Amino acid sequence: MLFFFTTYDAPSQVVALRLDQLRHQAKRRFDVVGVALEPPNHASLVAVFGESLQLGFPLVMADPALLAGQGAFGDVRQVPGFVLVDADAREVLRGSGVPGLTALFEQLDASHQAR
Repeated sequence: MLFFFTTYDAPSQVVALRLDQLRHQAKRRFDVVGVALEPPNHASLVAVFGESLQLGFPLVMADPALLAGQGAFGDVRQVPGFVLVDADAREVLRGSGVPGLTALFEQLDASHQAR
């Protein structure tokens, strides 16, 4: 799962903590990579974000194409946002916000039960 966030957004903090918990508790195993939608000079803030929340998943900086809305996942502007990809890097599910996280996990559990 790609988790799109900003360090100054309270809902991003809530979702980051929830994702860190749920990746261990979900019925279906998944990994998380956090992608900061912030300029390159905010890298130290991103490191502090991960350390202060004690996140167990890696955080990376968005590249210029993603920041310009031209990345592989289109125009990602709403945070917190997330995209679940399969083993072949194909998009399976997409959501945003705290309510979107709940819907995403309901769909994840439903797809796991269907197998």
